[in-house]
Amino acid sequence: MADTDLDILQQPKPDVVDVAATVDVLRQVGVIETQAEYVSIATAWSAIRAKKDAIVAWFKPRKAKAREVYEQMLADEGTLVDPLDEALAHATKLMDAFTKEQRRRQLVDSAKSQVVAVQEETSRVLEEAQALSDAGQALNDPELQFQAHEMLERAARPGGIVPPARRDAPTPVVAGMRTRDVWDPVLTNKGEALAFVASHPEYWELFDMNESFGKNLAKLYMARLGSVIPGMSAEVRTVPVKARK
Repeated sequence: MADTDLDILQQPKPDVVDVAATVDVLRQVGVIETQAEYVSIATAWSAIRAKKDAIVAWFKPRKAKAREVYEQMLADEGTLVDPLDEALAHATKLMDAFTKEQRRRQLVDSAKSQVVAVQEETSRVLEEAQALSDAGQALNDPELQFQAHEMLERAARPGGIVPPARRDAPTPVVAGMRTRDVWDPVLTNKGEALAFVASHPEYWELFDMNESFGKNLAKLYMARLGSVIPGMSAEVRTVPVKARK
């Protein structure tokens, strides 16, 4: 009667005690010099090979059983985890779409309000410059008049008037949801920023002919971007961290 799987798995584990001495003797042999030595080595080879075959045969069904159990565990895990991964991926996709749409709307709103903001800031600067000029004339103070002249020059220079920075609405943070901060570049004066980068070769490796240049700098310096590179600043926004499978 053939052995059942249970009978095979219950067979005792083989050992190498009976061939250990043969293995040690064989290791000491450097070269075969006689026919008798050849026969002795061949006999040792046969005994060692038979022992190896017995060990491999003992482990083979056990490895197959272990592989079967492992594959079943993977299948069971997948049954439980796969729907969760799909739900997480879908939720992450929805949150990413929401974040991108909010960002798009903010950029549109920012573009629409930029002209108005610049006009309002220009009016404020002109009023302040006029007030300084009037005060300088009344007090006969050349320093005040010089300051007024500088403000007028700045108002007339392209890009010289920068409206106050506005903060975008943050992404809602939900308890238990992992998030990370993303620093977005804000180009407050393109001329100053490009001039600075052009004169500092250490930043050239970060430069690319698209917005990744600014993103690289914002990621590197974060809140310190404006103090490192004139004409730029960085704003932080919090975004969900995508789940890993």
